[in-house]
Amino acid sequence: MAPLPQVATTPADGIFGPGTEAATKAWQAAHGLLPDGIVGPQTRAAAGGLHVFVQAKNYGKGRTSNINTIVIHTMDAAEKPDTAERVAQWFAGPSAPMASAHYCVDSDSVVQCVLELDTAFHAPGANQNGIGIAHAGYAKQTAEDWGDAYSQTMLRRSAELVAGICERYGIPVRFIGVDELKAGTPGITTHHAVSLAFKKSTYTDPGASFPMDEYLAMVEEYVT
Repeated sequence: MAPLPQVATTPADGIFGPGTEAATKAWQAAHGLLPDGIVGPQTRAAAGGLHVFVQAKNYGKGRTSNINTIVIHTMDAAEKPDTAERVAQWFAGPSAPMASAHYCVDSDSVVQCVLELDTAFHAPGANQNGIGIAHAGYAKQTAEDWGDAYSQTMLRRSAELVAGICERYGIPVRFIGVDELKAGTPGITTHHAVSLAFKKSTYTDPGASFPMDEYLAMVEEYVT
């Protein structure tokens, strides 16, 4: 869990004073939240879902559309405890591709690479209105692969993160396919569906065996 903001020069006295309020606003602004200085449900959700921030090299500042879509990806990287960190460092490094995701998730952690109010380059056609969630693993995984202990732990960690995003932007917990994407219907989708809808990429992740129904049920569990 990411710690809520602290003011190093102010002794801890249990009082939410001007110094703590200023630090809270700065933390909220840095994480794409309304900087109102109030540690409410959205701020706590963001703090609970964020472990570390590693800024991707390639992304777009700001957005031209309202956020109404969450796009599920796989990283095409091995299921290891530090996959999220390694991919985030790759997005941030000197040889970074012209690609990024808002969040990288593995069984151990969540790493944010692009602020939610900025545009990640993750799914052409849904970049401006979408938040990209990249998961450890491969699009070729079988249903059995998605059912192992690593994947189930990762999916539950991801579901908690996505529940917070859904609450922040009023996104309903439902799958949206090609037709809904074209119509601008809000919801949760896959990189493959975005590729089919807008014909701007050919990616098929997270794969035909991704347990979408089970995943959406997990997200529902975390929506307050």
